[in-house]
Parts: sequence; C-alpha cells; structure tokens
Amino acid sequence: MYIDDFICGTNAEMEADEVYHNANIIMKKASLTLMERNSNSHGLRKEYESDKHKDSTHLCDSSSKVLGLEWDTRKNVFSFSKQDIIERKTFVQNLVAEIQEKTSPEVWNHCPGCENPADKITRGLSSVKYLVNDQVWWHGPPLLIQQGTSCVSSYDESDPNPLSIASE
Repeated sequence: MYIDDFICGTNAEMEADEVYHNANIIMKKASLTLMERNSNSHGLRKEYESDKHKDSTHLCDSSSKVLGLEWDTRKNVFSFSKQDIIERKTFVQNLVAEIQEKTSPEVWNHCPGCENPADKITRGLSSVKYLVNDQVWWHGPPLLIQQGTSCVSSYDESDPNPLSIASE
C-alpha cells in the first residue's frame, strides 16, 4: 500500500487534531507513518512547529503541493504553472506513444471499477471494517487470477453493475 497524501478539511482546530490522531492510528496498523502536516490555521501551524510534534512529524513549508497544485497555506490559495501542464501533457503523450509502440491492443485488458481495488478507496470503502474481509482488496480482481482468454479484454460501457459510492 502506498499513500502519497492524506488531505482533509475540518471546521475546527480540535476536530483537525482528532482527524490527524485517527489517521495516524489507521496508518500505524499498516506500519506507515504520516510524515508531514500542514494547515491554513495560524494556531495549528504554531502548534505543529512546537517541540511537541517535532519527534513524529514536521511542518511543510507554507507552500505545499496538493493534487499537483501549489497550496499557499498562508493565503489559502491554490495555483499552478502553465508550464507544468504543458510538460505533463508532453510526458503523458510520450508515455502513451511508447505503450502503443511496444504493445498491441490485443494484449490490453480492462479492469471494471467494481473489480479494481484502488477504486474501493475512492468510492468510500476505506473503513477497515469493509476492507478486512474484502477478497478483491487482498487478492486483486478475478481477472488477475483467471488465465488466458477468460480475462476481460475490452471496456464495456453497458456494465450492469457500475461501482457506486458506499455509505458507511
């Protein structure tokens, strides 16, 4: 499991501390640690800078990257560089061209959202109680276990069981 960022918003500083504490508990169960904290709250930023938190986390500088955007916590604004978008577009185009050059569509497979373990997290099934017994989460989608031609070979937009957002 790889977590790049944990992003959340709260209405109160106390609630932010509680969310951070709970997130750390969940991460520790997976032997992971949240390394940085950031906030647009001046009070929380001061607290994060105190000795109390220096042993476990450090404060990001006032400008952090969030989902590829620069986040200035002091002004509470997001920004991006047009050059970054151009470079990313070129990078993606080059990757797609390389994939198309080195492979053939006959070997491509599609994993429907309902069978994609990564989609479970983005659709609200992030609670440990849902994932602990989820076979797809622990073992991957059935198409990885099946052999040869039994794999799903093309995307079917008429999927009768689209993945929906879970309510916990």
